[in-house]
Amino acid sequence: MSSGISPNSDCSAKWDELMQKRLHSYIVYKISDDAKQIEVDRCGEKKSVKGKGGDDEATDFQDYDDMIEYIKSLGEKECRYIVFDCDFSNTKLNKVLFILWCPDTANIKNKMVYTASQKGLCEKLTGAKTMVQCNDFSDLAWKDLSEKATRFSTK
Repeated sequence: MSSGISPNSDCSAKWDELMQKRLHSYIVYKISDDAKQIEVDRCGEKKSVKGKGGDDEATDFQDYDDMIEYIKSLGEKECRYIVFDCDFSNTKLNKVLFILWCPDTANIKNKMVYTASQKGLCEKLTGAKTMVQCNDFSDLAWKDLSEKATRFSTK
């Protein structure tokens, strides 16, 4: 099911900066206030954070905490799309994780619109193969996300 809400051109441009130039550790997308397009809400500049979730799960050039703090600052009713560049130095594995953030406390209409619009955004973000839906902050725990990023992939 499609909502008819499409990503604007900036969505693809920032995606290319993340995938090709590795300028961002994450990108947060949102549906515009007028509900006519998906737009970039925030980009995270690459920083190094070693040892998130334990020494065996070290990551390079990530700003996971910044992304989580931003999502928390939105409140418990705001949905978002998040792409996160998971770069695991201990495994030499790099995956881009696509997260549909639809908290349980968001209103039903927002959750439905975000879910219905996800496909249109994913079609523009070629290369994001690991997709996860998170409904509360415990779903965003680094240990759980990193495990999903290393185990699960979808086409």
